[in-house]
Amino acid sequence: MEKEELIGILVVAEGASDNRIKNNLIKTLSSVLQISPHRIVIEEMELEDK
Repeated sequence: MEKEELIGILVVAEGASDNRIKNNLIKTLSSVLQISPHRIVIEEMELEDK
């Protein structure tokens, strides 16, 4: 069985507009998933008003 290579990741997170949170997410994901930080995209979660 061939191992598939992870080429990138998209994360949608509440609070991602804060650069400290975004940088911590990128640093953690890069380390855990063993991928380059430039392959990680973090976007702000838009909450709907009910």
